[in-house]
Amino acid sequence: MLGEHDLPGVPGAKLFRAEQGLDGPLHDATLQDYLRALRVVAGQVRLVGEEREWPIERVFVAMEVQRQERTTTTRMREHEDPKRNRRADEVAREPDRPDQEEIEAEFEAREATALTAEAPAHLETMQLDAETVAEAGARVLVWGAAGTGKSTLLKWVACQSARSERTPIWMDQLEVSSSELPDKLAQLALRSVLLPETASVARRQLRNAIEAGKVQLLLDGLDEAAIRVQTSLPACMAALGAGTRVVIASRPNVQDEALRAAGFVPVTLTGLQGNETEVFLQRYFGKASWIAGLLRELRTLSVGEVWSRTPVLLSLVAALYQRNRRLPHATLALYDDVVESLIRRAATRWGLDPNSRQVREARAKLEVLARAMLLPREGQPEAAVRRREVDDLLVSSGLFTGATWLRFAHLSLGEFLAACAPMDLDEELERFRSTSRLTLDVLPMALARRRREALEQALRAAEDGDTWDHRLLGLVLRAAALGGEGEVGIDRAYAQRVLKVLVARLMLPSGRFGKTEQQLAAYGERGFRALGTWLTDDDREMLEPLLEGRGALGTEALLLAWASRLEGLRRPPSEREASRVGAALVRSGATVADVIALAAGNGLQVRVAVVSALGSDPESRPLLREALRDADEYVRAAAVSALGSDPESRPLLREALRDAAEAVREAVIAALQRRIATEASALSELGCVQPAICLVGRHPVPPDLVNPSTTLARQERLGRFLQSPRPIRLEKDMSFAEELLGAVCIRLTQTTGPRFGIFGEVEKPLERLVDSSEPIVIRIAMSAADLALDRAVFACHNLVEAWRIARHLRTERNLSVWLVCADLDFDDIVPPALDKPGTVYMRPPFFGFRLPAYDGGTPLDAEIELLISCEAERLWANSPDQLRAELIGRLDAVLRDPDTDIWSLLPLLGRLGQHLPADLRAAVVERLPDGVREAVLHLERAREALGVSAAGPSTGAPGSPSGV
Repeated sequence: MLGEHDLPGVPGAKLFRAEQGLDGPLHDATLQDYLRALRVVAGQVRLVGEEREWPIERVFVAMEVQRQERTTTTRMREHEDPKRNRRADEVAREPDRPDQEEIEAEFEAREATALTAEAPAHLETMQLDAETVAEAGARVLVWGAAGTGKSTLLKWVACQSARSERTPIWMDQLEVSSSELPDKLAQLALRSVLLPETASVARRQLRNAIEAGKVQLLLDGLDEAAIRVQTSLPACMAALGAGTRVVIASRPNVQDEALRAAGFVPVTLTGLQGNETEVFLQRYFGKASWIAGLLRELRTLSVGEVWSRTPVLLSLVAALYQRNRRLPHATLALYDDVVESLIRRAATRWGLDPNSRQVREARAKLEVLARAMLLPREGQPEAAVRRREVDDLLVSSGLFTGATWLRFAHLSLGEFLAACAPMDLDEELERFRSTSRLTLDVLPMALARRRREALEQALRAAEDGDTWDHRLLGLVLRAAALGGEGEVGIDRAYAQRVLKVLVARLMLPSGRFGKTEQQLAAYGERGFRALGTWLTDDDREMLEPLLEGRGALGTEALLLAWASRLEGLRRPPSEREASRVGAALVRSGATVADVIALAAGNGLQVRVAVVSALGSDPESRPLLREALRDADEYVRAAAVSALGSDPESRPLLREALRDAAEAVREAVIAALQRRIATEASALSELGCVQPAICLVGRHPVPPDLVNPSTTLARQERLGRFLQSPRPIRLEKDMSFAEELLGAVCIRLTQTTGPRFGIFGEVEKPLERLVDSSEPIVIRIAMSAADLALDRAVFACHNLVEAWRIARHLRTERNLSVWLVCADLDFDDIVPPALDKPGTVYMRPPFFGFRLPAYDGGTPLDAEIELLISCEAERLWANSPDQLRAELIGRLDAVLRDPDTDIWSLLPLLGRLGQHLPADLRAAVVERLPDGVREAVLHLERAREALGVSAAGPSTGAPGSPSGV
């Protein structure tokens, strides 16, 4: 008997009887067979270093993308800067190397985020889900550093697209060529899902779909493809035609000018943010008690934030922590433990003793290879190596990704291995003075591994003759941060020397505090998290010149003092580095309450940064819930984002969906985004809306949606009411009330323009609207702004038009109708409570109203009173222009209706006829009776119906109150 975990990739592990055995003629596979194979192959993921596979629908975590333009540095041609390019003969020998500029791109990305490594800047982002990425443009280019989840994202989109109208063509290896492109893509698609390329039926069906432009191409690993493939890809995509939708994933090392010119929209995966880290771990490991401890210990490491944001690194450290229940105190020791764990597990799987000479030699060879790749004695660093150069044992360890060309699963793993290789420090320090690869961590790691003697050597070099950009001093600080507290053999004297040199550099007589000095200060803050443990209060006087500074210099000095435990909490002199200040406050142990008190109601950016930084700490949840009531909307929004994965906070987030601030509501929608496919019914399928749909053809909006299932009599009655609404008690005729509510729902959700359409869905089961004891909620899974742009449904306008009908519907119950413009579970949609009947509410994402109350009678509104009052002339004179216009409009519809009895309106025409438009007066004149004989007949019928004899008192003389 198979269980759920025995069938990874199969939702719910449901078994069905196959039409043929697995050993059947797979060459006869069809398109449906391809889609089933796609859901199995692409529908499973595996953590790095793990053997178990998981269904992607269970473990996928929506991440953020930045739709900001990706900045690319224009690279010099070879003759302009020979140091940054491989020699021509090297390129000629290996023309298909996929990594010729990968290292450069990695360095640029590190330099761009060097000052905000702990808390990335809050750029304009959008929440990532399959629909968002696939619909961000017809052609989308997904950038992402190693380990950020690009491949998992494309697998997720492929599985979701398998249920759509477009056929997904997913390829994990690019080999596209321009010759016979549709057939080649079909062939590669079959290969990617492990079906034979000889499956002629499926291949033909795939080719036809590609030629018709009805496919969703999902191409992974552009950066790993040969240069000729990267070069030809834009032209190949252009040849497919405008109808084909394409998503390409790549590391940020591919020249994208040609792809942009071909219409590709670039988006960048930023990795896991805030509480997404905890969600990621819970998807794989459940609500394990050790997750909180892991996240807490990660925050103590100098690169803990990077590991928390990068799925591949987070999975490695989680597997390690799950076994040991602790992390080492130093970043360098963490790398050592992770690498050793991967190699030992691979050796065990191969039946080898992890302590054997063979395994030790394999690691030693790998260290030398990593050194040759990333810190070569000659030439430029390389990110990829041919598979044949790596031992099979190490290939299977999880340290590498790729097929023909291998890369480290994360570049930092390769940097650590390179740092373990033998090297001449004097030679490397001298080379470091002139290198342009300042962000490469091989040398800082090597110094930390060699402890005090190597650090002393580097510090002397920094003291005796550093470069203009302080790179040697920065090297010392980076090594101290990687080594950790007490792990590299330093003492108080060494820490004092480093602090003295750092203060002197930041206080140079030139007064300069530019990008170079900001970078040095950032290195200082990280380094003194370790070095500061050796300092005492007596050492604070060395920092005093810096602490007296203002602006950015004073702020950096305060961060350095906090890291060194030499200064208490106080407000920074500048908020320009708010993200870093907030992260530093959290590391210093400050709570939300501390920061709010510290800022005295100000310091908004810092408070936002602190709340965001606390998001990954489960123990801070109670404090974050308090921040939901903060006076500032941006602090509340940050608290919402930080609490998104906390089940206990979900009721509070639902309440925050009704917050007055738009920023807070948007944060709630992102935090509460739909987790599962909710059972729902399309509004257009409900029986109560069918009469209204059929009547659309008799309304000013031309229809293209007609359902002839209702009877003509029901349509006629509903049509007359909609043309001339009047107060009506719903409980008097429940069937008609149901149709009236259906008409209100249609008016609330229909399009505006020449083509009629309705959108939205309601929660199942919902048999009759009028019997509902809860608010009637219609959900459209997009924002009101996007709804107007993409579907021509204007929520505010529709609310006003629907209320024109709904305000006449009186009821004895609390009955409200809502349009909710958000992609949320129905469980998370809790509309505002409207205590007063007849209340209208309009604040995104909620657009709705509560029906007026029935109080035992039918009150006359101003329009009806005008129609029946003997004082109609006086009421008309005192009525506002808007009411007059509405009345004339209603009279126009009634008087032109051939079913209208003109005799019933003669008194009104006598009182207000002179105010009607000339064309309407002319039309009415043609229907006026020629004599009074018919008036007498009407009077006689009324008497007979009322049971009054012709000779009775009601025949009083003309002019009496009861006379005609």
